[in-house]
Amino acid sequence: MDSILNYSFIVRALRAVASIGRAGVTSRVLRAVGTAVRESLPGRAVLSLLASDAKVSEMSVVRRFFLWCNGVLHRAGQALDPAWERCLPRRAWLRARSSDLVCESAVLHRVFYPGMRRLLVLAFALYLPIDWALRDVLSWGLVASAWDEAFILVTILYLLGRRILGSERVLPVVTPLDAAIALFIGVGAALMFAVSPRFGIAFEGYRATVQNLIWFFLLLRLFEDKRDAVFLYRMMVVVGTAIALHGIYQFIIAVPIPSHWQTSTEVAVRTRVYSIIGSPNIMGSLMVMLAPMAAALAYGPGSVGRKAAAWVCTFLMCFACLFTFSRGAWLGMGIAVLIFALLVDRKLLILLAGAAAVAMMIPDVNNRIMFLFTEQFAEASKVGGRAARWHIGKILLHENSPILGFGLGRYGGATAMNNQVESRFSYYYLDNYYMRILVEMGYAGLVSYLIMLLTNVVTALRAIFRRRKNRPIAAMCSGMLSGMAGVMAHCLYENIFEEPYMMAYFWGMAAMVVFLGFLDREKGPVE
Repeated sequence: MDSILNYSFIVRALRAVASIGRAGVTSRVLRAVGTAVRESLPGRAVLSLLASDAKVSEMSVVRRFFLWCNGVLHRAGQALDPAWERCLPRRAWLRARSSDLVCESAVLHRVFYPGMRRLLVLAFALYLPIDWALRDVLSWGLVASAWDEAFILVTILYLLGRRILGSERVLPVVTPLDAAIALFIGVGAALMFAVSPRFGIAFEGYRATVQNLIWFFLLLRLFEDKRDAVFLYRMMVVVGTAIALHGIYQFIIAVPIPSHWQTSTEVAVRTRVYSIIGSPNIMGSLMVMLAPMAAALAYGPGSVGRKAAAWVCTFLMCFACLFTFSRGAWLGMGIAVLIFALLVDRKLLILLAGAAAVAMMIPDVNNRIMFLFTEQFAEASKVGGRAARWHIGKILLHENSPILGFGLGRYGGATAMNNQVESRFSYYYLDNYYMRILVEMGYAGLVSYLIMLLTNVVTALRAIFRRRKNRPIAAMCSGMLSGMAGVMAHCLYENIFEEPYMMAYFWGMAAMVVFLGFLDREKGPVE
């Protein structure tokens, strides 16, 4: 296969173009500028920051406090060890894990043998399918509304049990991102009490805003080694591929769509895919998040067939994103691919440019994009679109306090839509998650939120730089950063994180990046 590809006309033509580019004046100028930037004082400072260890975190008061707590739990657990060894559920679990069915099956062995933590990691990867099954297939409304909180509680209890009953004392996990997340959670709690005309709604809005941030902390403590993080990574790619295939199937059969998914003056599209998600915009954002992760697997170890499978998964997700006809998702995908190309493989820039040119030749795609520049779109946006909603949001922001906001759960998000208690204005989604944070939490909330996101990006860049000699891990971290960056861009036009699984997956990816970049002590390649 390699020889066929190496001697094919397309590959030789691309290599010729690349060699011309490397020998050109522009390429030499860019290399000279890059060298000058790296050797400058600011450049050396940035490189030093990216390469630095998290010594401050390791010596922090918080880490010492958690170390003391873990010691107390471990000492308490030593008294319970005899009873735990004789516990019937534990013996049943060990017997099932060592059964012939599990040992002789490669899939079951990979899932069950590492222990309960691997099952919890698998359940997290299947967050979206589980949520869909409970809500839409089984129609278990009460269970569907509470299962995610129960999932978090079970994970917390498991982690506490592992610290109490574990044979060894567990070291605390403190990362460079902890303080930024804790800052936003703390600011949100303060605003919940400061601006709460209806405390129940404020609490619900706060819960919806911060609850799934907890998965960052939980997953970091679930992971025991690199294999756990890589397992979650690959399972998320599998979930994304399955949803992409379903979306492509919907496009082939031209699944019916509601009329309000496009304006009356816009040229009609054939269909817009949404898979099990129900929203083309959210499905597009999920593809933006996961497609770079799939592409990164092509830069790891393994056979040509495995790498080809990774590219197939990537292209399936890209096509599924295209068929959502979500302009915000297209923007996010372009940004994600651009960042991935800059971090991993600059040859992909040619592919990105070619794909964009071909996409613009598709009539439906061209019409969706060109409609943005028409007077009809501007008028529709002013009357009932994003511009009108953002204008109302700005008025409500200044009605109470620009610093503290209008109040959590009161306008612009799912909580407000479910609790329409005000009659003096109409309720809408703001279709801009940052605007929603600003309106409900004021500039105090928005600044703390942006600090959290910026710290996440910087931490991911540090992780990539620290693992630059381990190309598979660096590529995986780059893929996750690219996907997160694309979703953050899409949040400018949609309330992406109103969907619990999107926020959970986003901060789960952040946890994987931090673990692989800072906490994993294994130096070997990905299995």
